[in-house]
Amino acid sequence: MCNLGTAIENKGIETGIEIGEKKKAKELAIKLYKKGSSLETISELIEVPVSQLEEWLELQAV
Repeated sequence: MCNLGTAIENKGIETGIEIGEKKKAKELAIKLYKKGSSLETISELIEVPVSQLEEWLELQAV
């Protein structure tokens, strides 16, 4: 049972890290866009598809 608990904990940590990284990428993308960077440039820098960037920006009403 100890291994199961450790595996669940590790999965939770991995999920938390992924969520944090996505949040940070979103914040950075919005800042770069407000500073005048193109969606293509932002997409290349943070390795997120342009379609995802458009969705984020739409939700932020930038």
